[in-house]
Amino acid sequence: MKIGYPCIPLGVSYKTTRKFLLKNYNEELLYSCIDNNLDDLLNILKYNKSNNILMFRISSDIIPFGSHEINLLDWKKEFSNKLLEIGKYAKDNNIRLSMHPGQYTVINSPDLNILKRSIADLKYHCDFLDSLGIDKKNKIILHVGGVYGDKISAIERFIQTYKSLDKNILDRLIIENDEKNYSLDDLLNISHRCNVPIVFDNLHHFCYEGSIDIKNALKSAFSTWNYDDGPPKVHYSEQDKNKRLGSHSQSIDINNVKEYIDASDGLDFDVMIEVKDKDFSAFKFNNFIEFKDKIIPFEMANKEFNRYKYYLLQRSLDHFNTGRDLLFNEGFYKFYSFLDKSIYDDISTELSLKAFKDFKENFSHLKTTEENYLNKLFLSKDLKKIKDYFLKLSLRYKIPNILENYFLFF
Repeated sequence: MKIGYPCIPLGVSYKTTRKFLLKNYNEELLYSCIDNNLDDLLNILKYNKSNNILMFRISSDIIPFGSHEINLLDWKKEFSNKLLEIGKYAKDNNIRLSMHPGQYTVINSPDLNILKRSIADLKYHCDFLDSLGIDKKNKIILHVGGVYGDKISAIERFIQTYKSLDKNILDRLIIENDEKNYSLDDLLNISHRCNVPIVFDNLHHFCYEGSIDIKNALKSAFSTWNYDDGPPKVHYSEQDKNKRLGSHSQSIDINNVKEYIDASDGLDFDVMIEVKDKDFSAFKFNNFIEFKDKIIPFEMANKEFNRYKYYLLQRSLDHFNTGRDLLFNEGFYKFYSFLDKSIYDDISTELSLKAFKDFKENFSHLKTTEENYLNKLFLSKDLKKIKDYFLKLSLRYKIPNILENYFLFF
């Protein structure tokens, strides 16, 4: 089982989403964005590998204006060496990659202009994965699209367009159930008619159906996958308890993960995690799968506790001490269970300021203006502004491992 997350890690400053406005388009700017995006993609894969994260979704923005007619740069040729280097690293380290075109890429639209742009966008995504020299196990995820007042006709248009796509696109394309238009049963019908694999999203399924039978849903979706497609993929997400139905949670809840894995009854599949804390939850999921409730090596426990120590300290000294004891003495499962409950506990202003002052020791070479502004923020006791400024400083100075502190983000 491979675990992954989409597009932008939080724990490092690398990003593959550099872009610019169409009105500012010029080839020099485009070249620079692509060059830097590709460098950071390789860096992200190395970061992921060092944390045993072997699946990753590449941002559609990796090539700005990738499917736009204004982009005449032969980026596949210009960057062939870097692209192949990225692909080689992924293959050598058994990393599975994917891409997910946005909501405006719909191949069942009755509007021929939208359809034309959507097919061009699929071609761009496929060209990018092809340029890495990686096989068809590395997929492109697509939603079926809109209903347009006539679901039967919309499904027929999808199937008709799907069958007309180039083979290299068909080799990579998989479809995902959504929360309001197309259910898992709808997708099974489509898959039966055109042999397209299904990536199952548990939260979308719950939103559509109101309930969920994980085992049967997974078995149904996995039956659409062929051996050459690689292990089936799922999208795993959870409902934010304080937001509208369908909103992704801050983090995975390890007890929900346990319930999901237990219900899957030993099925083999890869998991793309779609929650707000991205790589942090990927680490949680991975650690749980590997160790469950086993005692873990000291160095691994220490590394994981350092991610969350300030986050716990902000709540109380008891949170800090209890979390530490659970992690070192009882393992990941008990620690994560406690951590997940702590999300809803009140934050202490006094202890938060103490945590921030301790964290400040990481910054030994601040400019006078930065130091003065930080002191002003401390006097104000505005925790959000202090946190936001520390995040800004962390990104600016790129101190090793500094972004692995969870409390900077949540």
